[in-house]
Amino acid sequence: MVSDNCPAVAGANRTIYDTYLASEGVIGYGQGSPKVPSEVERIAGAGGGEGQETLHDRKHFIMHPIGFDWTATKGSGYVGQSPTFAELAVAANWNRIYERKRVRLAVLRTNG
Repeated sequence: MVSDNCPAVAGANRTIYDTYLASEGVIGYGQGSPKVPSEVERIAGAGGGEGQETLHDRKHFIMHPIGFDWTATKGSGYVGQSPTFAELAVAANWNRIYERKRVRLAVLRTNG
């Protein structure tokens, strides 16, 4: 995957680029439990007098880097149950719980 959103720091004589290397299984995936997982909305006058039913189905998808623990408590910037991108970027909100060599994620810094 290629992204222009990776950090590039401009120095006096060069630019330093970050390249992220990840192996298979570095991101854990799961599904959370919404407060109201599904519900039916009924509009009696719609559908030519027959009525209309709409099924609302809600899912919470959870992605988490394996080998790290989220240590921050729910802050004011949360939208629903999720932290903001700014909160995710703060290193103090994360704790590495695996030995460094067992973490399947690395940053390669190169000179441009």
